[in-house]
Amino acid sequence: TLAKQIVDENSAAATTGKPVLNFKGFAVGNPYTDPYSGTPAMFDTFWGHQLLPKPTYDAYQEKCVNSKKPNFKECVELQIEMNSIVGNLNPYALDYPVCTTDSAARRGRAQRTWLLNQMLAKVAPLDRKRMGVTALEEYQPCEDDYASTYLNLASVKAAIHVKDDVKWESCSYKVSYDVTDSTEVSTAPIYNYLVDGGYDLNILVYSGDDDSVCGTIGTQSW
Repeated sequence: TLAKQIVDENSAAATTGKPVLNFKGFAVGNPYTDPYSGTPAMFDTFWGHQLLPKPTYDAYQEKCVNSKKPNFKECVELQIEMNSIVGNLNPYALDYPVCTTDSAARRGRAQRTWLLNQMLAKVAPLDRKRMGVTALEEYQPCEDDYASTYLNLASVKAAIHVKDDVKWESCSYKVSYDVTDSTEVSTAPIYNYLVDGGYDLNILVYSGDDDSVCGTIGTQSW
């Protein structure tokens, strides 16, 4: 991780001659830290929000989570079934409005306005506005759609020097990443390295309890 690279470079600065960065700490929200943080934690969060029937969830736990030799095809089918049951709920904000016209690539984008208003309910509306929190009556679940429409206008493309044949979307399926190592290898030991190494860092790890993507239960597990 970048944090480990910085502290290692700082420690070696006396011999390398490189400058020492004034690195005081970092914050991470809903981090993908180990394999459980991803898909299993998401389905556990769905279950915790009473979105899945018990027989389906129990089958997933028995055959895919607790099994020593899970049947890959069977587990994929169960995951498809559970995702189908949850439907188009926003996985970043399970209890809040969704845009029913979203494309598959944009569906489920974080729509945090409702969460912020709930957390800041005791704060005066004027002060919430000064903090940059959009009022509930101004909330637009389809805001991402509006942004996409705007960025795909010919005049906008010309203004920002984008090719005419390029279609902008907030999530791209055209870029492929090699995630084999990053998804299967836990980075939790790096946190131990940073905490126990005497680097005097301030580290904040936080998770949203309405967010199923790298959900809270996944963070709690490591």
